[in-house]
Amino acid sequence: MPKASFDPDKPTSAGGVSTSDLKNNFQALYQLDLNVLRPRAKVPTSMAIGICGTLTENYYDNVYFVSGDDWATRMSYASGDYTFSIPSANPRIDILGLNRSNQIVIASGTEGASPVVPAISGDIIPICEVYHKTTETKIVNYEDRGSYPNEGYIKKDIRPFLYQKIYGGDSGNVIGPASATDGHLAVFNGATGKTIKDGGAIGASDYDSGWFAVGTATKYTKAHSLGVRPSRVKIMYRKLAGSTIYFEIQGYWTSEYGACLGYDTTNIYVRTAGAQVNPYPSVTIDAVDGANSATGFYRILAWK
Repeated sequence: MPKASFDPDKPTSAGGVSTSDLKNNFQALYQLDLNVLRPRAKVPTSMAIGICGTLTENYYDNVYFVSGDDWATRMSYASGDYTFSIPSANPRIDILGLNRSNQIVIASGTEGASPVVPAISGDIIPICEVYHKTTETKIVNYEDRGSYPNEGYIKKDIRPFLYQKIYGGDSGNVIGPASATDGHLAVFNGATGKTIKDGGAIGASDYDSGWFAVGTATKYTKAHSLGVRPSRVKIMYRKLAGSTIYFEIQGYWTSEYGACLGYDTTNIYVRTAGAQVNPYPSVTIDAVDGANSATGFYRILAWK
């Protein structure tokens, strides 16, 4: 099936019905040659092309700019022309599009013996590619390029019809580093909201005592070297050296359970509970460890 272009003037009401005209228009509709944002060469031809609007016959108003998970913006471009420049030394391919402000914009390609299609940003609805020649004096339609070998032409209709929706944001084009460290946070780099950088380990503390052995009814003093009173302190307990099983003590303490916590601009002080039980609340760590132990290991984390 050859490429077809819809002709709204055929068949005419006054003339006879041409099967070739009918076939052409049906094929054009089958090939998605729709009116919305349709790019066509001007009549008479010039260095401009015309773009149809987003509203057809004051009824079909179905062009949206999708943002994240929402149908964010209904477009309202009223139709218009765009005039191109002639390349200076080699052919060039441009992309014409509509931005979310209802303005026709261009992504200009780089001139070359074999020019490539330029990239476009995520906030543009692409409309068409236009192929330019150094000999051009006008832009013609794709189907007329053979009759005008020295002229530029509309190379391809690229209006989106089927696409994979990308969830999770309205800015698009988020750019990050070439590699990452597993478990680290990603944070914004600058104020554009489009680039990210390594934000370090999740919840990394400013002070870490490391694991140290503890017993009952004992006070432990740890110099944190923060220079200020910590804004947050966390105590972790494990029963066995080297164990990956641990839990946090949330400052709960009586004469029998938990840990008494204090701190100043220099040190963190921890006192374990009495000899009746152990240095941690009366809970079971796992089925192997059992319920209680009078010894174990603490680790203190602190943040400025």
